[in-house]
Amino acid sequence: MSKPIRAGLIGFGYWGPMFVRNFAEIDGVETAWVCDRDPERRAAVAERYPDVAVFETLDDALIAGADAVVVATPPRTHEPLARKALEAGLHVLVEKPIAMTGDEALALGREAEQRNLTLMVGHILRYSPALQTIKTMIEDGDLGDLYYLHSTRVNLGRHHRDVNVMWDLGPHDMSAILPLVGQRPEAVSAWGRSFIQQGLEDVAFLYLRFPGGQIAHVHLSWLDPLKVRQIVVVGSKRMLVYDDVATTITLHDKSVDVIPHAETLEEFRLAYHYGETHQVPVAPAEPLAVEIAHFLDCIRHGTPPVSGAAEGFEVVRVLEAAQTSLERGGAEVAIEWPSDR
Repeated sequence: MSKPIRAGLIGFGYWGPMFVRNFAEIDGVETAWVCDRDPERRAAVAERYPDVAVFETLDDALIAGADAVVVATPPRTHEPLARKALEAGLHVLVEKPIAMTGDEALALGREAEQRNLTLMVGHILRYSPALQTIKTMIEDGDLGDLYYLHSTRVNLGRHHRDVNVMWDLGPHDMSAILPLVGQRPEAVSAWGRSFIQQGLEDVAFLYLRFPGGQIAHVHLSWLDPLKVRQIVVVGSKRMLVYDDVATTITLHDKSVDVIPHAETLEEFRLAYHYGETHQVPVAPAEPLAVEIAHFLDCIRHGTPPVSGAAEGFEVVRVLEAAQTSLERGGAEVAIEWPSDR
């Protein structure tokens, strides 16, 4: 077997401990070092993982050496830290969003490509067996023509101080919705309010319009009594509900059709179909472990990641347009896409 990939970790906050735990459990990777500015977090790493080097600055950590690095820091630091790691010759897995502007995301992608390095975004839902199952069902026509999606990602707490709820939670939903629809949206509208922290919306509603006629609605909130992680997908033949908290897919054999050959308004009828409802089997797997294993595989074989820089760019470009709409009071904003897709 080849020697293990030595991975450094920047940031030991919310996601950091989960990465270190997975590094310890997955074959072929080991934690080279952890870098965090917070002395209490550094002390926690030293106590829990005495064999792992701990650094306060990234410059010192880079001198210690590594093959790859995970950036798990606040969103606005993702792009500069990822760029610095790429410039140091390291493969990079950066948490979502990849950057705060589409131009920054594209530039990171070019940097990684020029250096022949793997650059991957932590769009964790892309590595959920449930989402992969739903994507296959849509592509196989099990739901018929796709009509619309409705995504809810709400809970009480985890307010951020550097970005609003849309930039915090929105990348999850965008990274799920765009592959499920299979198209880039052409326009977005967004509404939100800042109830707790002035200038940082803690609740937002997004409406996406796709060129194929599909639509998607997204509800995001740090200020909700219930923890809900749910995606509803409605097609012409069937409908389904994915509960990310319970990790279940419920398929509803329900649909509605217009009865043909109606010549007058009085003859016009709709036919409602109510079939069975059942659970779709979901393979048991921790999405973060699948994500990390995929990252390692891309490094070893030089293959492009599922959630690479191009997908990171698409998610950020949608959020950029949504932020503009938010600042304009919900006005629809056309999303500009490069012509070389």
